[in-house]
Formats: sequence, structure tokens, C-alpha cells
Amino acid sequence: MNELSDTHFTWIPLYTELANILLDWEDRQQDLIDHLIMLRGQGLPVTQLVDKDERGNRFNLDTIDPFTVFGTFNRGLSFNSRIQILESIKTFLNAKSDLPTDFDGIPLLNNQKSWFYSYKSHRQQGDVPLLWKVFKLALGENPLSSEQLENAFDASIGIRGVKYNLTMGLYWIAPHTFINLDKTNRDFLQLETRFKTLNFKAYRNALNEIDSKHEDSHPELSWKAFKSDSKPIADEKPPAQIPLKKIRVLIHFHGLRLLNNEQGHMTDGRMLIKKLHNIAKE
Repeated sequence: MNELSDTHFTWIPLYTELANILLDWEDRQQDLIDHLIMLRGQGLPVTQLVDKDERGNRFNLDTIDPFTVFGTFNRGLSFNSRIQILESIKTFLNAKSDLPTDFDGIPLLNNQKSWFYSYKSHRQQGDVPLLWKVFKLALGENPLSSEQLENAFDASIGIRGVKYNLTMGLYWIAPHTFINLDKTNRDFLQLETRFKTLNFKAYRNALNEIDSKHEDSHPELSWKAFKSDSKPIADEKPPAQIPLKKIRVLIHFHGLRLLNNEQGHMTDGRMLIKKLHNIAKE
């Protein structure tokens, strides 16, 4: 890693420590859920923890996978909210690594789609255990050569709610082994055409290609991809002013909300303003 390592990617030690601690928590899922429910009760913006059955009845989750646990502090929240959630989980799991001072190079989940599985009404009994299996095998010895991981990964792609977010989860827990293939990275690495169908063989081939072509680490590549994606166009002119009355109408009918500029692969407020302006011109 280059000089970026001194000030960036301070999240890696704690993330990898938490991942290794969670290896022993598959049988303590309710404890994890209860802690997250407690955080929501304290006003922290933790992932929604309410399940739903086929009749529409709602009730608290009684099962959770480790990627969804990681997703509670890897979604579109403010820096401070993410740190508060992460600090509480760190204390709860008795992790020793320092809290990070940055979240550079981390892809974020959509706030409205932060689970790696679906409601009970559409969930198969084996979905969550399968995600735990992927998690454990990914942290094992030589995971990229593991036939068990290949089979579990491919089976997990069949879970409703799982696709490229699985590569994000793998990257969170082992960023020097795996890389996230969210759209930002796929575009930056020019890998879009390689993934008409996502499976472990294609993912492993992409990792080999990336590592052979780039000297940068996976976190460095992910950070550069984000910076490239968020870079403003130099010759772009600012949009003309839109009458306030028209803005109110547009917001009402199109439901646009301006978001805080977050660290991570999220659309910021400026992009939404641009979209709003484009709609106004229609």
C-alpha cells in the first residue's frame, strides 16, 4: 500500500477484528438482534429490525446474518451516526481495535435495502444459515481456492435480496482478499461486461485480473473509484435557478429528498439538485 495508508483505511483493523469475533456468534443471533433493537430504542438509525409474514403480520426479527450486522454501520448515514453504532457494537463484542477516523473506500448499502435476505414471507429456511456459511468460509484458509466457498457463494446468489451486495460484504470483512463489485467499482475497473451472470468463478477471475493489472490494494482501488465517480465535470455550468413554486411542485410529485453528502458510494445532494433541474426543464 502507498502513502494513502497513513491517513486512509483506518477502518480495516476494527472491521477485520469484528468479523473474526462474529465467527462464533451464529448461535447467538438473538443477542445480536436484541443489541441492535436497543440501539434503535436509543434513537440511533440502525437498520429496520421488523420482519413480516405472508399474512402481513409484523414482528421483531428472530434471525440475522453477519453481513446484515455489518450493514448496520455501512449504509447511507452520517459519519457520526456510523461511528456511534460501530462504537456500541465494538463494546458489545469486546473488540480491542481503535475506532476508525475514516470510512474511505467502503461501499454503502441502500438505506431501504439493508438486509441480505428478505421478509419471512419470501425467505427460505436455509437463507440465513447459508449466509453464515459464506461468511465463515470466506474467513477460512485460502478462501479463493475453496470449493465449499464457491458452492456456498453460488447458492447465496439465489437468495432473494442477494447479488453484488455479497461482494460488498466480503470486502468489508476481508478487504485485502476480496473486492466489492458495486456499480462504482465495476465501472471504474471496466468489468461490467464480465458479469452478465454473477457467480464465484467469474468473481475469482475478476479478482485475479484486478490483482494482475493493478499495484494498488483493493481498498485503494475502491477509494479511487469513488473519487473518480464523484469528481465534478470541469466545464459543467451551474443550473439556472428554478422558481420556488415549481420546486415545491416537483418535490411533491417526484418525492426527491436532498441527502447529506456522505462518505461512501452514495449520490450526494448536488447530484439530486441536478436531477431536479433536469426534471424542471422537461
